Amino acid sequence: MNNSLTLDVFMTKYAPASAERKQEALEAGVRVLDGLKNETDEHFYTLKEVTPLVGLHHYGSLSRLQVQKVGVSYGGRLSYRLSDVIRYLRSPECAAIREELRRQRNKQNKEA
Repeated sequence: MNNSLTLDVFMTKYAPASAERKQEALEAGVRVLDGLKNETDEHFYTLKEVTPLVGLHHYGSLSRLQVQKVGVSYGGRLSYRLSDVIRYLRSPECAAIREELRRQRNKQNKEA
């Protein structure tokens, strides 16, 4: 028997699933396509270490986007899974923060 999964087989299972299960399946698929491991196998990074991994130059950018919300505390220090940070940066919550920061920056530029 062939154990390969095709898109047709996937969609047959996906279609009747609950909205929550569909979202979990999509998130798992994105993690795989991004080349990320399962969360349980994933390495933890400091804020400075994760910054270049998401394409930014300074950890202050992540701090302003409030990425600390997805940090895991180890002895009072936050550590981050790359998949959690990427998921957060793609979230509507982070998009709203980006928009607010952009609005504030534009307001300051007009006043200057």
